[in-house]
Amino acid sequence: MTEHQKKKQEIERITGVKLGQEVYLIENEYARKDTINMICITTRGIRVRLRSSNKFGKTYQLGKDVFLTKAEADDTLLKRKS
Repeated sequence: MTEHQKKKQEIERITGVKLGQEVYLIENEYARKDTINMICITTRGIRVRLRSSNKFGKTYQLGKDVFLTKAEADDTLLKRKS
Protein backbone atom coordinates (compact mmCIF):
# COMPACT_ATOMS: atom_id res chain seq x y z
CA MET A 1 0.00 0.00 0.00
CA THR A 2 1.39 3.40 -0.98
CA GLU A 3 1.69 6.35 1.39
CA HIS A 4 -1.07 8.15 -0.55
CA GLN A 5 -3.45 5.20 -0.13
CA LYS A 6 -2.70 5.08 3.61
CA LYS A 7 -3.48 8.79 4.00
CA LYS A 8 -6.69 8.41 1.99
CA GLN A 9 -7.84 5.53 4.20
CA GLU A 10 -7.03 7.48 7.36
CA ILE A 11 -8.99 10.55 6.20
CA GLU A 12 -11.96 8.36 5.24
CA ARG A 13 -11.82 6.66 8.64
CA ILE A 14 -11.70 9.97 10.54
CA THR A 15 -14.38 11.78 8.53
CA GLY A 16 -16.77 8.91 7.89
CA VAL A 17 -17.05 9.83 4.20
CA LYS A 18 -15.34 8.37 1.16
CA LEU A 19 -14.18 9.64 -2.18
CA GLY A 20 -16.80 8.80 -4.78
CA GLN A 21 -19.58 8.63 -2.19
CA GLU A 22 -22.95 10.07 -3.22
CA VAL A 23 -24.16 12.96 -1.07
CA TYR A 24 -26.87 15.62 -1.21
CA LEU A 25 -26.05 19.30 -1.71
CA ILE A 26 -28.55 21.97 -0.69
CA GLU A 27 -28.60 24.57 -3.40
CA ASN A 28 -31.31 27.06 -4.40
CA GLU A 29 -33.85 25.67 -1.90
CA TYR A 30 -33.63 22.05 -3.06
CA ALA A 31 -31.35 19.07 -2.48
CA ARG A 32 -29.57 17.51 -5.41
CA LYS A 33 -27.39 14.41 -5.59
CA ASP A 34 -23.67 14.79 -6.25
CA THR A 35 -20.44 12.86 -5.69
CA ILE A 36 -17.51 13.63 -3.36
CA ASN A 37 -14.36 14.37 -5.32
CA MET A 38 -12.11 15.64 -2.50
CA ILE A 39 -12.19 15.69 1.31
CA CYS A 40 -10.61 18.50 3.37
CA ILE A 41 -10.26 18.76 7.13
CA THR A 42 -10.05 22.41 8.19
CA THR A 43 -10.28 24.33 11.44
CA ARG A 44 -13.91 25.08 10.49
CA GLY A 45 -14.91 21.46 9.95
CA ILE A 46 -14.98 18.82 7.26
CA ARG A 47 -15.31 20.26 3.78
CA VAL A 48 -15.81 18.42 0.51
CA ARG A 49 -15.37 19.29 -3.12
CA LEU A 50 -18.04 17.81 -5.33
CA ARG A 51 -17.74 16.48 -8.84
CA SER A 52 -20.03 19.17 -10.28
CA SER A 53 -18.10 22.01 -8.61
CA ASN A 54 -14.58 20.63 -9.10
CA LYS A 55 -13.67 23.00 -11.93
CA PHE A 56 -14.58 26.01 -9.77
CA GLY A 57 -12.56 24.88 -6.75
CA LYS A 58 -15.50 25.47 -4.40
CA THR A 59 -15.82 23.38 -1.24
CA TYR A 60 -18.89 22.75 0.92
CA GLN A 61 -19.20 22.06 4.62
CA LEU A 62 -20.40 18.60 5.57
CA GLY A 63 -23.50 18.90 7.76
CA LYS A 64 -24.25 22.45 6.64
CA ASP A 65 -24.36 22.42 2.83
CA VAL A 66 -23.77 18.72 2.11
CA PHE A 67 -25.51 15.75 3.72
CA LEU A 68 -25.01 12.00 3.59
CA THR A 69 -28.71 11.22 3.12
CA LYS A 70 -31.63 12.83 1.31
CA ALA A 71 -33.63 12.77 4.55
CA GLU A 72 -30.98 14.87 6.36
CA ALA A 73 -30.94 17.37 3.50
CA ASP A 74 -34.75 17.58 3.37
CA ASP A 75 -34.96 18.09 7.16
CA THR A 76 -32.45 20.93 6.96
CA LEU A 77 -34.39 22.53 4.09
CA LEU A 78 -37.60 22.44 6.14
CA LYS A 79 -35.86 24.04 9.13
CA ARG A 80 -34.37 26.79 6.95
CA LYS A 81 -37.76 27.61 5.41
CA SER A 82 -39.47 28.02 8.78
